[in-house]
Amino acid sequence: MTEPTEPQDAPELIPVRVLATEGRSSLVEIEGPRRYYVPTSKINNNHVSAGTLIKAIEYGIRWESFLDLDESERESLAGQLRNAGIWTRYDLTARDRRLLRMSIDGISNLELVTAVFSAAHRAEKNKLPRRNKNAE
Repeated sequence: MTEPTEPQDAPELIPVRVLATEGRSSLVEIEGPRRYYVPTSKINNNHVSAGTLIKAIEYGIRWESFLDLDESERESLAGQLRNAGIWTRYDLTARDRRLLRMSIDGISNLELVTAVFSAAHRAEKNKLPRRNKNAE
């Protein structure tokens, strides 16, 4: 006789928009926006499990990690960059005029542009900026 088992919760499903598929991998976008490479077999009716996304490789520069700004400024600018279609270093040079239109209160346009290009350079070298322990 088998023991009764607890009902399993269904995995949380995240709606995705499939942007491209090559071989067994797909580039998907979720709300936020964020982009990830996921196995095509894990996409079901334009949804992916949260567990799959946790394991997925994120597409583009993780701006929040490389921008040398305060946390709220990093979040705001990262969102603006993604909404402007600036995900990679190539996007940054191809869409630099969009960058010039971005703004964050208290930061000059020159400081903003410098911060973004510095972040892209650090991302290429995979070197996170140093954080001032007293700042956060």
